[in-house]
Amino acid sequence: MAEIVQQNLESMIPELEQIQRVELLSEVEVKQLIKNRKKLEYRLQKREKRKEDFLEYIQYELALLALLEMRREKTGYFHKKDEIEFAIAKRINRMFRITEHRFGHEIKIWLSHIDFLKKMKWDAAVGRIYRRMLKVHVHEIGLWVAAAKYEMEECGRSENARQVMFEALRFHPKSQTLYRETHEDL
Repeated sequence: MAEIVQQNLESMIPELEQIQRVELLSEVEVKQLIKNRKKLEYRLQKREKRKEDFLEYIQYELALLALLEMRREKTGYFHKKDEIEFAIAKRINRMFRITEHRFGHEIKIWLSHIDFLKKMKWDAAVGRIYRRMLKVHVHEIGLWVAAAKYEMEECGRSENARQVMFEALRFHPKSQTLYRETHEDL
């Protein structure tokens, strides 16, 4: 357990060095960040996994992203975003995927992940998450409609939206909602 935590913390060193070097966080703040992440990492490595631990870590990293964005606005320093923010966003994305794997029955987790990906403008990933979510939540008609609307309205991919709706109709051939949405939107 400790080895995994140490390995995860060591993988964060380059981004932490960049954060401190460009003065987005002070040395004291970076030390506190390491301490908090270590505590959160240990929680994730416990034998009994708790949804709350994963969500707390995700929230912590989201708050860090917001803080860094605020500091960038304040200082006017917008370089090294890939090495800092992208690394944090990838970690958040990975934690969401792990959380979905362990607690996939919770629709709210999936939708939070989709909101995060939309905010990051990772459109291809949004489509993949919708597809994974629909494999788990086949019987949720509203999710099928949301996935099709995303493909149509936000991505402009009418063929993908049509495929989503036709697949939904395969699972729910008697759904009036799906027929109505299919004819209205497509």
